[in-house]
Formats: sequence, C-alpha cells, structure tokens
Amino acid sequence: MDGLERAMPEVVEANPDPVDFWPVFSEMADVIEESASPGSDAQVVHERIDALLAKHGFSMLRIDVNELDTGE
Repeated sequence: MDGLERAMPEVVEANPDPVDFWPVFSEMADVIEESASPGSDAQVVHERIDALLAKHGFSMLRIDVNELDTGE
C-alpha cells in the first residue's frame, strides 16, 4: 500500500485522462486488494485506497453485490 501511495503522483501525472488512469491504477490496486486478508485487513485496504483516490481527485464507487435488490 505504501508503494502505491508513493507512486500515485507519478501515475496521475503520466495518466491525467481518467480513461488512461483507471486501468493503470486498477492493476496496481488489485494486487494489493488480493493480498489483503478477508475481513478487517481488506476493509482497511479499501479505506486507504479510497482516501488515496480522494486525495488525488478521484473516487471509486463500491457496490456490495450481496446487498443489491435483484427483484426476485
């Protein structure tokens, strides 16, 4: 996570267009999210990623698919 935080200014500068930014960022963040333990570790990682994105003017919509009303 610390590495992503350090790399973020360069990632944003190299990819100012969101169309370019999101694939690069997602690839980096996915590695971190996949290595987090389920539960509290994953929650902390998500919170840090959200804060990092907000700091750099981006935001991510997180939807818990388990809470979606499927109309069934």
